[in-house]
This record gives sequence, structure tokens and C-alpha cells, in this order.
Amino acid sequence: AILTGIQDDVLKIANKLYPAAGYQLSPDYLSVAREYFLSDVQGLNYSNPSLAASTINDFVAEKTNNKIRDLISADTITDLTRLIIVNAVHFQATWKSTFTTAYEDYFKVTPDKRVKTKLMTQTGYFGYKEDPALDAKVLKMDYDKEGYSMVFILPNKEDGLQAMEAKLAETSLESILKDLRDTRVEVTIPKFKVEQTLKLKDILQKMGLKDVFSSKANLQGVANGDNLYVSDVIQKTFINVHENGTEAAAATGLGISLTSLDESLRYFYARSPFHFILLNTSSNFILFKGHLASIPEN
Repeated sequence: AILTGIQDDVLKIANKLYPAAGYQLSPDYLSVAREYFLSDVQGLNYSNPSLAASTINDFVAEKTNNKIRDLISADTITDLTRLIIVNAVHFQATWKSTFTTAYEDYFKVTPDKRVKTKLMTQTGYFGYKEDPALDAKVLKMDYDKEGYSMVFILPNKEDGLQAMEAKLAETSLESILKDLRDTRVEVTIPKFKVEQTLKLKDILQKMGLKDVFSSKANLQGVANGDNLYVSDVIQKTFINVHENGTEAAAATGLGISLTSLDESLRYFYARSPFHFILLNTSSNFILFKGHLASIPEN
């Protein structure tokens, strides 16, 4: 199975197919879903939208440690609904090098607007570079679980996020990670939590994926003989970045720091909008990516 080598004790991925009760999916499609994506199958009575939505949402909540709730609302289910496909991802890990200090200070939403929030700081050795092509600083912080890191990309200009992300769209992940060097860095980032629900139909159509949302869709491989199309794609995300680490990780970080004592101290103060990428470094597989452009007061 494709997912067998990806999942571990910090990353959980769950897939499930919910066909309408009595609706026959293609045996070949079911075989691929089960063998390669470890998908379970459960028929639902879509004539009772509230119960169907509740069943799906309970599954998602369980698989995401109750961080994602109410993914599907009853009003998205109609008498034409034949299949709902659910993918749930949950990641939880501690930093390899813990943040030692947390304090209240200001985050600049724009050069003229700032809000008070909680900042975290530590000094240690991290992958770091200054990228003139992006006009930004790049910092890679590892998690205690080997093979996972978060990359922070901070524009040099406080209002430079939009321009930098336009450049990022044309930049490969390999290029972003290239030339990172173990460097002694004083890191300050806000403690933040991002929760967002996106209906992706309009976004995907603007990207050119149009036929699949119309009668032109060719989904014969899913259910032979029926003219199926995709009605919507809904994504709900939850990301919580905080200061927690482990004692063992702090000791490991100290051991690493002894290799580069001649490096001069660099400063990575993420107190204005920045981009972040959570990735599996073994395969350079991106798990989550986004940006922090604003923080609620306190």
C-alpha cells in the first residue's frame, strides 16, 4: 500500500469511501482504493442527511484527535449524492529543540498595524540561509521524530509576503531547501493556531480543473454506467504551533551545537507575516503549507 511507508506514530492518514446505501461502486475502483490507499467502505443512507453527515464527521474527528469537526454539513447532501470520499490527516510531534522562553509582545500584521500576542524564543543550531532570490530568510526546524521538519520563510520586508509568495509559486521545494547550513540562530516566532475551511471547487476550476465538476466528467472507473460528477471539494485544516519540546531533544540539540561554535549568531524574528511548510524530509513530501498573515489580539 502507498500509505504503509508514510504513516508512523506522529503522522496518521485515514481514507474512507461513503457510497449511498445499495449503490454499486466498480470492483476495480474498490480494489485500488483498498490496496493502495487503505480505504474502508461504509454505505450511508443519504435520504437522512443529518445522520449521514454526523457519521462522517464522527469518523473525521476520531482520526484527527478531535481537531477537525463538522467537515460535512447536512445541507451539502442532496438526493443526487452517490458517494462522499473522505481523507483525514493528523500530525502531532514535539520540537527537537524546545523553545525556552515565551512572552507577550507585538506581531506586525502590516507596517502600520500590530497586535499583541505570545512569542516564543530560543537560540540553537538550525538549517538557515538568506535567500536573495526570494528576498527572505529561510529557517528549518526539526521535530523530535526523525524525518519531519517545519520550514519558515520570512520576507525581509514586513509587507513582503504577497510578493515573496508569487516567487515561491515558481520555486521548487528542492531550491528552497538547497544550501541550508547548520547555523547558530536566535529564533523568535509567534505561538499560533490556524483553523480554516475551504470549498475548493472555485479554486480548482480557476486552475483549469473544470470538466470533473460538470456533466462532461468521465468517472466511469468509479461506477460503471453512471454519469457521475464532482459536486464540491471541501478541505478543513487545523495547525497548532506551540513551544513544547522534550528534555532528550534539548540534550541532542546541545550536542549538535558543539560542531559549529565559530558561526556568528543570526537572527530570525518572525514578528511579521511569513510562510510555513510542514514536510517529511525523507521524501520531501509536503504535508501542510500556508502562511500566517494575521493573529487575533491576545
